[in-house]
Amino acid sequence: KKLVEKTDILFDHDHWGLDHGCWSVVKNMYPDADIPIIQMSIDHFKSPQWHYDLAKELATLRKKGVLILGSGN
Repeated sequence: KKLVEKTDILFDHDHWGLDHGCWSVVKNMYPDADIPIIQMSIDHFKSPQWHYDLAKELATLRKKGVLILGSGN
């Protein structure tokens, strides 16, 4: 959460597991489940600019070797 400072995000890690759209992709890539996963969803109440700004903040993770994977419709 410290990484994302300009874009307001919420974590719901206490109530949900991975969505089937994430799980069905990642289970084949990492069958031993030996990597941490943070699942994110598009917020249809937010503007495209909001999502773009969030992506810019997350770009520092890519520079550190973190896999950023998008899936879904």
